[in-house]
Amino acid sequence: MNTPEEIALAVVLFTEVWGELAVSLPDDYSCHMTCTEAEALADVFRAGGQDRTAEMILANHAAHDEPDDLHFQGEE
Repeated sequence: MNTPEEIALAVVLFTEVWGELAVSLPDDYSCHMTCTEAEALADVFRAGGQDRTAEMILANHAAHDEPDDLHFQGEE
């Protein structure tokens, strides 16, 4: 079983390594996350101290949301 310190280190390392890719997934790879998936991914980045990246993940996700989706920011 991993210690809390090992888990924290793994989260920080993950967010440092995957930050740029996580933000660009919807545009570069047509990877359209559900709102729950986007929120969960953003939460991991927040836990790793990457608040700006978390905001960018949600903003990029919102750009692909439909009018009935949680993060939709366009006009209906």
